[in-house]
Amino acid sequence: DAHIGIMPLPDGEFEKGKGSFKIIQYMANSLPVIASDVGNNINIVAPSVGFLVSNKDELVSAILKLSTDIDEWHNMSLESYNIWRSNFNFDKNLEIWKKAISEHHHQL
Repeated sequence: DAHIGIMPLPDGEFEKGKGSFKIIQYMANSLPVIASDVGNNINIVAPSVGFLVSNKDELVSAILKLSTDIDEWHNMSLESYNIWRSNFNFDKNLEIWKKAISEHHHQL
């Protein structure tokens, strides 16, 4: 029943090491995302799928934008799923893991 995937984080040392998995799960469900501009989030959240925010005011602004502009929400929703399907789906991840294991095996 969600309409927006939100992942606010403090800008701490621990958070900088997070892998943005929650954002990727949101994208798999066609949700536009709003995330703190911390760690790997900056590599995942493109302007076409959501907003990177650095403070409470930007967070509120992004929520209001996606809550009131149905066209923006719809476009980001479609693009969110498309990027997930292209970059993060099961088959893509399986391909990455197989390649990594194969390269590691050949190095032994």
